[in-house]
Amino acid sequence: MQELVNNYMAEAKEIANDLSTPRMAKKIAKVVYLLYKAWVEGKTIFACGNGGSAATASHFCSDLSKLGIHTHCLDDNISEITAITNDSGFENLYVEQLVPRFKKGDVLVCFSVHGGVERGKEIWSGNLMKAIEYVQFNEGKVIGIVGFEGGIINRIADASIKISSLSTPMVESWHCHILHLLRLILEKNQPVKACDSCGLIRNYDAPRCKCGGFKYQVVVGIIGNIAEVGKIANSKVSS
Repeated sequence: MQELVNNYMAEAKEIANDLSTPRMAKKIAKVVYLLYKAWVEGKTIFACGNGGSAATASHFCSDLSKLGIHTHCLDDNISEITAITNDSGFENLYVEQLVPRFKKGDVLVCFSVHGGVERGKEIWSGNLMKAIEYVQFNEGKVIGIVGFEGGIINRIADASIKISSLSTPMVESWHCHILHLLRLILEKNQPVKACDSCGLIRNYDAPRCKCGGFKYQVVVGIIGNIAEVGKIANSKVSS
């Protein structure tokens, strides 16, 4: 048993070291930038995944919603999930939920251990592929949180983070670490509103200022500066 423990922890350390490199910092920054931009612009962040990744997607949306970010997990409504699966097939599970809800500029976050791979004439997790195609066609952004060799999602997403492991439990565990890291970075860069009428800074969720004013300007980053994240995301660090 001790050998299993040692091997598991050794691989976890390798992944932690990989995620700490400049190459991965750039990838993480790209993901943060897309999430932050959606937050500031009042867009919705959708999330989905199959199996254990469905739970991760739900967890992610729950954590972001605590910051006042508009989120919607496509795995949470069991009635809608079973209705779509029964009536239209599992491959349409996510895209049919997006059609009435998705708007230009919204973001879709896909959690997938393998990232979507071809199996003969079919694609494993084809329901994610359909959702991604719909979002990108309708001028939205796609973020992939994947593992294994990255799969199709890692190639076609606008930004992605890959956990370099072939172990499903390890990938799923690190996806939870990633969602907490993303939440922490966003929390440290919370946007606030400055009233156009009196200049008073108020909570980002507040619909109006104490002076009665509705119009505002977004003041970026209480603690950090998202512009710095953007510089990292667009730097020339090799991918």
